[in-house]
Amino acid sequence: MYTKFTTLVLFLIGSSILFNLAILDFGKSGVIDHPSQEGIAVVELFTSQGCSSCPSADRLLSRIIDEAENEGQAVYGLSFHVDFWNRLGWKDPYSQRAFTERQYAYARQMRQQGVYTPQMVVNGRAEFVGSNRGVATSEINKAQSKGIAKPIEVKQISAKNGKLAFEYSSPFTEGASWLNIALVERGIATRVKRGENGGRLLKHDNVVRSFQQQDLKAGGEIEVNIPAGLDLTKSSLILYTQERSNWHIDGATRVSLAQLSAN
Repeated sequence: MYTKFTTLVLFLIGSSILFNLAILDFGKSGVIDHPSQEGIAVVELFTSQGCSSCPSADRLLSRIIDEAENEGQAVYGLSFHVDFWNRLGWKDPYSQRAFTERQYAYARQMRQQGVYTPQMVVNGRAEFVGSNRGVATSEINKAQSKGIAKPIEVKQISAKNGKLAFEYSSPFTEGASWLNIALVERGIATRVKRGENGGRLLKHDNVVRSFQQQDLKAGGEIEVNIPAGLDLTKSSLILYTQERSNWHIDGATRVSLAQLSAN
């Protein structure tokens, strides 16, 4: 679907496993993606289980994720479930007000009159209807053609006592960007009982279960809460940097958490 990587760098960081009260603590662990030869594409989908137009966009995001992984491309999909559809009969269990606020922030940055679903945003630069495969392909290819991306390094990942902890290092200038930290979960299915999608079984991939934004530094230690019910075996940690001045995204890394378990 998209231009293939010249080089794919996939490596397993470390192998030491410490058993502690049924917790797997990988001092250095996880499958980590960071690009070495081409640009990255971070695809943010703003969606809702209460929106009848959204399931087609959810399926498109799933295809984008699958194809990127199969072809070894630095394309990172995130599904942000907004909450403004909740008043129409069905409360999306994965919706968060913070995700709605993020979408409104993009609207202000891009000088839009308002927000809508489904909406895709690629690298903080382009927005379009989230079910439009042709535009999605074009914008992802454009993003990947912008040159070599700078990798974010992640190490010392562990899951203990309901928290995910890790260390990171970044080649980006401090103070000019944010670091976005997202825990995403794949293979989620929900039988919607009411609202525009009442009676339908909706499936989602890379649903954002936890998201935080902080000042980007040269490196540091980060600890985030693991949301209740999160299945680490189907989850990933996605880090991506975003410029403060224009919201452009210029670096990203994904780490699979499939080998971790938490109490």
